[in-house]
Amino acid sequence: MSSIGYTSPLGGNKSYAVSNIPDSLKKGADAIIRYDYGRFEVKNEKKALFKTKYVVTVFNKEGRHYSGERVGYNKYQKIEEFAGCLYDADGNIIKELDSDEIEDNSAIGGSSLFEDDRVKKAELYTDHYPYTVEYTKEISYKGYVSWPGWRMRSGIDPVEFSRFEVVLPEGQTLRYWCSADSVKPVVTKDDDRPMYVWEAKNLPLLSKDAYGDDAEDFATIIEIAPHTFSLEGIPGDLTSWNTFGQWLYGLYKDKDKLPPEAIQDVHALIKPEDSNRKKIGKLYRYMQNRTRYISVQLGIGGYSPFDAAYVHEHAYGDCKALSNYMKALLKEAGIESNVVMINSGHERYPFINEFPSQRFDHVILCVPDVKDTIWLECTNRAMPVGMLGDFTENRGALMLTAAGGVVVHTPHTVPEQNVQIRKGSFVLDYSGDAVSDVHVSWTGDKQLDTRGAVDEETPEEREKWVMDFLDVPGVKLNTFNFQGIETHDSIISLSVKCGIAKCATVSGTRLFLLPNLMGKRSYIPKDVEKRFSPVRFDNPYTNFDTLIFTIPAGYKPEALPSDVALNPDFGAYKASAKLINDSTLIYTRFVKIDTYEIPAQKYKEYRKFCADIVKSDRMQAVFIRKKDY
Repeated sequence: MSSIGYTSPLGGNKSYAVSNIPDSLKKGADAIIRYDYGRFEVKNEKKALFKTKYVVTVFNKEGRHYSGERVGYNKYQKIEEFAGCLYDADGNIIKELDSDEIEDNSAIGGSSLFEDDRVKKAELYTDHYPYTVEYTKEISYKGYVSWPGWRMRSGIDPVEFSRFEVVLPEGQTLRYWCSADSVKPVVTKDDDRPMYVWEAKNLPLLSKDAYGDDAEDFATIIEIAPHTFSLEGIPGDLTSWNTFGQWLYGLYKDKDKLPPEAIQDVHALIKPEDSNRKKIGKLYRYMQNRTRYISVQLGIGGYSPFDAAYVHEHAYGDCKALSNYMKALLKEAGIESNVVMINSGHERYPFINEFPSQRFDHVILCVPDVKDTIWLECTNRAMPVGMLGDFTENRGALMLTAAGGVVVHTPHTVPEQNVQIRKGSFVLDYSGDAVSDVHVSWTGDKQLDTRGAVDEETPEEREKWVMDFLDVPGVKLNTFNFQGIETHDSIISLSVKCGIAKCATVSGTRLFLLPNLMGKRSYIPKDVEKRFSPVRFDNPYTNFDTLIFTIPAGYKPEALPSDVALNPDFGAYKASAKLINDSTLIYTRFVKIDTYEIPAQKYKEYRKFCADIVKSDRMQAVFIRKKDY
């Protein structure tokens, strides 16, 4: 194994023995991070070197995911070293990683046509626990925009020792941001070069139920970024969002020229009397119908799009190219729009206003207006106009303008926008079986979730999805039909006709019915002494259920569920079972979550809210047969 600079306090080999781990770290641990070291050396505004060493001891199969390691590379980042070694519980070497055991794959996946971004992956493990895995990596940078960040811990598992070093050219200072104000680097010298060092030792096992899954809740996070940079001879300035936006905007310059046939299509589609919103809708659907998303990551293409003419001719592009193409279509129609850089996905890591840096992985489009700003997701062929979904909603982003970058915030949604309405009728016979007719509609993020699950699926796959969605034992589908999936409607619906065996249970003279037949909640968050992180949701939402049961003649009610009404300040729940006559029971259920997150200090209140819902959802109605039947 080659040296990577700083000497591990563990030493290696026998020092990796499990017996050397402090007892305070072992209790309840599936794995322990023994040593997590990174050293980032900046040579100049184009060159840098990142060296890492990672040592983890795995105690059981639940910790085995730590046995793998991966390292990305592309035109600007070259792997100089990728080595690994496996040790037994006593620190004896079992084997070293062979080059033929390292996989080399695209980092983009199946949606990529061209890319420079690739990843090498390896895994070292044994079925004899505990064991220890060591990986060392070295990556050289030949041009950069972003620098690697650092987390003092990557998860809730214990960490014995963690260290991050950043070495700069002589006379330079480091731009950095830390998620904890109290954590400061030690600034020292490496020869005559300034070196910034962060360290952590003996970090204990954390409870997932107390901390959740989001890195900002359980880890101290350090971000670093250059003052200036150069990529393929194009210099940039990262000291402000405005100057970084200027650099990015320049990569889109003169790439919005449409070919003659596209210009003809634009003017054939829109009418002078059309409102701007109607024009946008027509051109958005035009773009969706004639293009498809393909990731293209070549050279500076990771930041710069294919031009609009290329996208029109080839009918594909990545998020940059498709957004730029849509921008060109709108421009031809006399509508100005702006490309927006954003960090996508469900991990809404906070946008750091005070720390300009490159942490974006996606591009969308914004059509600004004082009264009716419209946001466009250009990679989704089924998305209704003006919707983003939880992939990019409610987060900070950088809008690119001719004057530079402008920090913006994408729209947030409210419960009244993201709605599921479910209505069902169930006619029971004397054996407890039922024939049913169910209708469900979705709006907002709810319809995007459903659309995304079934849009391009086969009839067989759609049927499986419907069965899973109904989640009713003994159900047999007769017919089902989606409305609005193949169009760009802002509301979609599902109609189902089915039979349900043992919808109710008959015992002697009694019939037992669980009115909340669909959508029962069963999970109650664990009770913890103290919650440290918020409870997060993809979006606020509202669910309405109205289920009507026709009871066989000759039965009368013996017991009905009590009405329940819960009204915490973060949501609401209501349930009611009303008998209209001896043969008709109407059950209504209403659930609302008002917010994207519930503060940690309200966790116990949230847990009780969930427990009360579970209890209510389990309530039964009991009917007894009349004596004269």
